Amino acid sequence: YPTYFAGFVLGPTYGFAVGLLTPLISHLVTGMPAMQPPVLPYMAIEMAAYGLVIGFVSRKINNIFIPLLTAMVVGRIIMLAALYLLIPFFKLPVPPLVYFKTGLVTSIPGIVIQLILVPTFIAILKRRTSLNERRFTESD
Repeated sequence: YPTYFAGFVLGPTYGFAVGLLTPLISHLVTGMPAMQPPVLPYMAIEMAAYGLVIGFVSRKINNIFIPLLTAMVVGRIIMLAALYLLIPFFKLPVPPLVYFKTGLVTSIPGIVIQLILVPTFIAILKRRTSLNERRFTESD
């Protein structure tokens, strides 16, 4: 969730950075996501895409659902591309599409929760602050 909020509130650059760093920090603190099998690099790429995309799209569309759904879809597509590029490097015996489908199926509960909680918290944040006027602008 921090990635979506960073992208939405701070913009695409910070959203990208938070998305890239969050899995690494989580790994250092908790040991998850795992390095073997290499979940961490794929998750970092996917989450960086989430923050970048929601940051860009939310600047153009004043509706949290469209940027959120767009970020979710684009992030998954980028993760699939990363799987095709990096699985041979890691020499995993699992085909990229199988790895992707397994991750997608296991993430469905999280996707549903995100579709409920992220818009709810953004709406609360907008009501309680002057978020629309205070959103940081970036030159990118």
